[in-house]
Amino acid sequence: MDGFRGLIHYVGSSYGWLIIWDDKYNPTLLNPFSGAKFALPPTVPRNLVYPSPRKSKELSIWMGIRKAILFSDPSRTEDFLVAMLYGIGRLAFYKHGESSPWTHLTKNSRETRYHGIAYHNDKLYALHELGIDVWDFGYPFPTKVSTIELSRHMTLHKNRSDSKNFRCYRNIVESMGELFFVYLFTFCNSSTSTRGHEIRIYKFNPGENTWEQQENLCGRSLFIANHQIMAVCARDFPECEENSVYFADESDLGLYKLPINGDVMEPLFQQRKSNTYSPPCWIVPNF
Repeated sequence: MDGFRGLIHYVGSSYGWLIIWDDKYNPTLLNPFSGAKFALPPTVPRNLVYPSPRKSKELSIWMGIRKAILFSDPSRTEDFLVAMLYGIGRLAFYKHGESSPWTHLTKNSRETRYHGIAYHNDKLYALHELGIDVWDFGYPFPTKVSTIELSRHMTLHKNRSDSKNFRCYRNIVESMGELFFVYLFTFCNSSTSTRGHEIRIYKFNPGENTWEQQENLCGRSLFIANHQIMAVCARDFPECEENSVYFADESDLGLYKLPINGDVMEPLFQQRKSNTYSPPCWIVPNF
């Protein structure tokens, strides 16, 4: 990529901007369409630099920065705020234009090991094992104002005696003013060596403070890859299949159509992917 030396690591996209780290652990906001850039303060203490598990020259901070999001569009204001997940589920933020570096909000504990973050209704929602913490950044210092509980049945999956290599993925995503919880369970069939996926999608009802399971995405397309999740309105992107899940990890690329008949997603398209390349980072232009 022009202007960057060595390998770069994508950790998020918001408002058409990519959030990247280079091989010197320097974070940058980049608009790949306009070429605009914002340099951010260094973020990663040495105790958060981990050896890469892969033999390639992938960045050694692969476990350091897991995800980052913007609260507003840097094209419209330079007083934007960036939040990130780093280490083992810790949360930090940086406000551009202020002299202070990254401010760390959480310490390592089971209750605050966050799996995902989303910006919704002017608040930051942070998913952990037992629920979703709601952070209000309108105070002089960000304050956790409430916790939304998750029911245990939301993450139950069918017991599969003929399967192995289970992987559970959970995240939250904001779309068109609504908040969704997504649970994806990936397994490998022992006899056929084929991979399968169960998925459950829930929409938050703020009036009742409850989660409602969804049979489809109400015209949306969902993209999942590399700890990132994104939802778009399919009407705005005719090339996308509505009520579909686009999925990518280190091994597979797949397109799955909702609603699900039975308990396993059947792919419209699936392709075994070479693990030479990292999963993609989804981005929506913001012209």
